[in-house]
Formats: sequence, structure tokens, C-alpha cells
Amino acid sequence: MRITAILLLAGTSERMGVQNKLLIEVGGQLILKRVLMNLLESDVDEILVVTGNEDMKISAAIQKNSRIRIAHNKNFKTGMTSSIKTGVKASDDSDFWMICLGDMPFIQSKDYNLLLSEAKKCLGDQVILMPSKDGVWGNPKIFSNHFYSEIVDCKEKDGCKSVVTANKEFVHLLETDCLCFFQDIDTKDDLKKYDQE
Repeated sequence: MRITAILLLAGTSERMGVQNKLLIEVGGQLILKRVLMNLLESDVDEILVVTGNEDMKISAAIQKNSRIRIAHNKNFKTGMTSSIKTGVKASDDSDFWMICLGDMPFIQSKDYNLLLSEAKKCLGDQVILMPSKDGVWGNPKIFSNHFYSEIVDCKEKDGCKSVVTANKEFVHLLETDCLCFFQDIDTKDDLKKYDQE
């Protein structure tokens, strides 16, 4: 069973202002490096990094590792879904994709592994798994390869929620109180709030 973490690092960080949030330090480490480190310490087989905005700067900040590949999304300005599609197409031989957001640096390797373990327990080849708390969906979300065509054909701009809602019978929720699955950094206020964690 091959599991690819698709790490989305292509966004424009518009809500942060002029600075690319992925290149900001949290807890003494660049956000993107912190996310990558935690993924490298998890049980994923490979990490497919999708770049877009400030491609050269982002690529230069990514450490060299045999488990990391980079795919550039030339259509990154059209929204997050285009980056998800880029990642899925570049790893179409994987059994599962774990769609990871680059601005969620508080998810640790053990948290990723918990999701992966739950996904592996699900029977059949039609699996969508994600963390949930009080009815709110978190990230990352895991999709089995069965949903390749639906993801590639998805018309949404900012995620594949329609794929999830169209396949509710295959959705598995990991109920959790761990806030890491729900904490992202979009604004300067978020940065101030979370920088002590």
C-alpha cells in the first residue's frame, strides 16, 4: 500500500499581506520546514510538494530528501483545487493521498500516523477519511485512489468538498479533540496567537 502526502505550498497568502506565510517562522522554524519535518517523521511513503506562488523561494527552502518530490502548479492562481489536482496527477500510482495544507504546522508526525492508521483499517477501496470535531471537518483529508477521476474533474476552486459530500457513504470521520487538525495560519493575528505553541 503506497501513501503519498500531497503538501500544498502553492498559495498566494493574500490574507497575510505582502509576506509569504510559509516562509515565516513559528517557534523558531519556517512554517513550511516545520510541516515538512513532521511529515518526514510520519509513515507516508513519499511527500509530493506542490509549488506555485514564489516557486523559487519555496523550492530553495525545501530540504533534499529521497522521499520528497516537487511538482509545480502553473495554474496556482485559480485556487487550491488546481494544486490538489497537480499533486494527484503526479502521484497517480498511489493507493492513498493525504492532502496536507502547508499552513498547519502544529500537526505532528503522531497525528499524521493516527489518520494513516485509521485509513488502513477501512475496508474496501473507496475510502475518504478526515478528522472531525463537533461536526466540523479538519485537515488533512485522505482519499483512496478510487476517487482519482472525481478529484481531477472537480469544479470547485478551493478544495474537494463536493467529492466528499457526493460520497458520504464512504466517508470515515476520526472524532478528535486535538486542535492541531483545525489550526491554520492565515493572518498576522493567527501568527501572534499561535507563535508561542
